[in-house]
Amino acid sequence: MRESSINYLKRHRDLRQADILLARGISEDDLLLPENEKVRRIRRMIREVGTEYHYLKSFIRFEEPRRGILVGYASPKHRIKQMLADHFAHRFPGNLIVVGDERSFCLSLLSERGRLRVEVKGSIKVLRRELGCGGREDEGSVLWESYYFSQYEPRRRNLGMFKRRMPERYRREVKLKLKSTPGNVTLDDFLKNKEEECSGDKDISYGLL
Repeated sequence: MRESSINYLKRHRDLRQADILLARGISEDDLLLPENEKVRRIRRMIREVGTEYHYLKSFIRFEEPRRGILVGYASPKHRIKQMLADHFAHRFPGNLIVVGDERSFCLSLLSERGRLRVEVKGSIKVLRRELGCGGREDEGSVLWESYYFSQYEPRRRNLGMFKRRMPERYRREVKLKLKSTPGNVTLDDFLKNKEEECSGDKDISYGLL
């Protein structure tokens, strides 16, 4: 079995030591057509971890309370917080990535000077408060949401497809909340307001509900 599959298996919340010993004697072909219940269990565990990891990589959202620090909430069913933090550390080298929930959080940093990987017992809420997360939306976020909603097309609304592509369970694990689509929101609205702010004609703060 590939080491990547073993890595997923090790992070399953129901892992037993015997599972690792069994898995090392299983070939990839055995996983495709498992002949007994024990091998089917191994395949199911690997798929469950891999599926959760795949969705949470896409769903997790980060805040940048300070330059070079990205903080994201994730409360996965399986032990993949460090995997998530490492993934984004490779994606954004030089930034300290923090991923976790009320029980623990993991830190990962990849830079020219080396690599840092740490798991901390404690609530990420406390860390977020100390770093000043959850403050006023920055201008870049408002601009992005203005652009995003300006592309909304009511005729393409398909809740069935949405629920299949974005399962509720994984959205809950990262506290990804859905927003109602504001009516008549355009990117031009945002740009016009910013021009008026710069001209000093009005003091306008543009926000989305």
